[in-house]
Amino acid sequence: MKLPPQKNSNSTAFMAKKSCKRLICAGVLGSIGTWGLAIFWPQVLPALALQQPSLIDVLQQQTIRAKQSEGKNYVGSMNRAQQAYFIEYNVFSNSIEKLGIGIKSTTENYNYVMRVVGKAAFHYAIPRDPRLKSYVGGVFIVKNSQGEVPDAIVCEANTPGAKKPAQPTYINGKLNCGANTRKL
Repeated sequence: MKLPPQKNSNSTAFMAKKSCKRLICAGVLGSIGTWGLAIFWPQVLPALALQQPSLIDVLQQQTIRAKQSEGKNYVGSMNRAQQAYFIEYNVFSNSIEKLGIGIKSTTENYNYVMRVVGKAAFHYAIPRDPRLKSYVGGVFIVKNSQGEVPDAIVCEANTPGAKKPAQPTYINGKLNCGANTRKL
């Protein structure tokens, strides 16, 4: 006596139907997911951005630091050029152009100003953007065993703002930054 074939979960036909159902379900869910993402993406993206405010802050701070590096570098360059100018001519230059270093008095980020007072020359980087810090450099004629030589200091404002920082001083043989600034 021959028995009819039984449905076996291991049969090829059964496995093919099961695989086909899985593929159809995956396709339907996948297409719903894609359309759902396309429909709701404009609402999801701002929510993701709001979840990471520190990332935006970090990028803004990096931009500010990059712009401030211009002010620091230019003031330091003017100080060094002023020292060289004094050594060569025994007098301070009264203009940025005469220093011969190619610094313009106005850039996208800063306005640069120079002031000579007696035995001191001051170089200012005043920001055009109030989120940036100001810088001031001072070159002073100091007496040492070699005679009168120029010595320099660069100072950074403690807080951002488009204002001229207090000038540094030379008192009792020491260079010091002015009020509300710190030595770099």
